[in-house]
Amino acid sequence: MKQRWRQVQQLFDAARERPPAERRDFVQRTAGEDRALGEEVRSLLGAHDQAETFLEQPFCRLGPAGRQPEQLPASLPGVERYRLRRTLGHGGMGTVYLAERADRAYRGQVAVKVTRAELAGEDLARRFRRERQILARLEHPSIAKLLDGGTTEEGLPYLVMEYVEGEPIDRYCDRQGLGVEARL
Repeated sequence: MKQRWRQVQQLFDAARERPPAERRDFVQRTAGEDRALGEEVRSLLGAHDQAETFLEQPFCRLGPAGRQPEQLPASLPGVERYRLRRTLGHGGMGTVYLAERADRAYRGQVAVKVTRAELAGEDLARRFRRERQILARLEHPSIAKLLDGGTTEEGLPYLVMEYVEGEPIDRYCDRQGLGVEARL
């Protein structure tokens, strides 16, 4: 088993050194008649390329820093279960609102994150679905729980998360005078 993994790893590493357009042929040539080896390496290369694309490309170009949060909308069509109370923050992907369940089925406050309309599209929807999947699996006392999610009538993805009272992390770091390493 270890020997097989070494073969896969060596071929994978060698293929990554080549331009993407040449990798498939290189793997096929090098694996020869060992089809399982070739398939495993091609699968790993595909996952590797997809991960690089997802994580290394900027999501969007941010506007000027320090812009003011938008005014609280009267409602968010498609998110009627939640009554918005106030804007908590505004960032590169969207706006986060303090809200509560309108039907009183859930007591307490929640944070509703809604994406910006100008970012709407399939790429955003895919990224938001991925974020929802990741958040749904995370369980830790220091991570807010994902409670709900969906899409507004305009097609904007949203998340509903546990609201945690506290100071924003950037303000805390500034107030403590933390350097880069401490912030990370």
